[in-house]
Amino acid sequence: MSVAKITCERVNEVEHHPNADRLDVVQVLGYKVVTGRDQFKVGDSAIYFPPDILIPEEVSDKLGVRKYLKHAIYPNDLEKTQCRVSSCRLRGVPSHGFIHGPVEGSFGADVTHMYKGQKYVPPTRTGAGDALPELANFHAYTSIENVQRYPDAIPEGTMCRFTEKIHGTNCRLGLVRDETGEWTFAAGSHRVRRAEFKGESDTRSLYWEPMNENMLSMLTHLCDEKHDVVAFGEIFGPGIQDMDYGHRVHGFRVFDITVDGVYLDWVEVVQVTDAFNIDTVPLLGIREFSLETIEALTYGETTLADAEQIRCKFKGREGVVATPTHEQFSNVLGGRMIVKSVSADYRDRKGAQDNE
Repeated sequence: MSVAKITCERVNEVEHHPNADRLDVVQVLGYKVVTGRDQFKVGDSAIYFPPDILIPEEVSDKLGVRKYLKHAIYPNDLEKTQCRVSSCRLRGVPSHGFIHGPVEGSFGADVTHMYKGQKYVPPTRTGAGDALPELANFHAYTSIENVQRYPDAIPEGTMCRFTEKIHGTNCRLGLVRDETGEWTFAAGSHRVRRAEFKGESDTRSLYWEPMNENMLSMLTHLCDEKHDVVAFGEIFGPGIQDMDYGHRVHGFRVFDITVDGVYLDWVEVVQVTDAFNIDTVPLLGIREFSLETIEALTYGETTLADAEQIRCKFKGREGVVATPTHEQFSNVLGGRMIVKSVSADYRDRKGAQDNE
């Protein structure tokens, strides 16, 4: 999962809000936050609370921000409270999280524990099928960090594919060797491998739905009784989340494939999915990476369906994912070079549902 921590950060930029005389737009890391006019200046130290961090009400009351937080269940609480930091638009400008200060502190210091911060974890989907023991070769997907926290993770000018981030549930499908060395098909969510059928019923698990003849054939082809293969994608549609993209049945889109744990380049993913008639996530473009490009592609109407067909109120994008067209290692991330940018409009949409 991506990093979510409360840190002391340097104020990098301060600009007057274009639509409000009493507000400024302040940048810390790569995040922009709307604050009161003249509250901060460049070089100040500020405590930054990013989206998807939870803080208890006693802390939010002390900071005077409770009314700006979304409802969620803080760890060990029984009921939802206003404890989840999020994003929104303030007078038309996206604002991600909030900052407190100015304060005395060392830039980059992790102060999460001081504010009793906790990472927000989406609740596990109920009725998804029985959990099974994990298989070593049926690995989970890459943890994708926010580009605003790691703005230098992908060097400017790197040729990247930009794909629309879909609001659904992460699904992995594989043909891998089990603990006995036998080849077995597997399916599951990001964190849980699932049995194909729920209990003793004939109801198939949601995460096995995309394991159709085309997917079985593709996995078998890539495996060739030699390689562990895992395909990663997103299941979406009615009943999955609050956005169904106008679809009346569940859909599935592949966004990555690994062979023996190595991620394929995008052109290889497209070639093999096209060969077996399997859809991939919407491609927003292949172009050189820049912070301006990923910010621009974060917003706009979804490309997954005609916005006029979507029955939910929010018809925008969840965000965008950027990955080099040729897989690379990032020294900044200490792993695979890949980042995401999440829309403030998506975070602030009405009737939000964020299950795993």
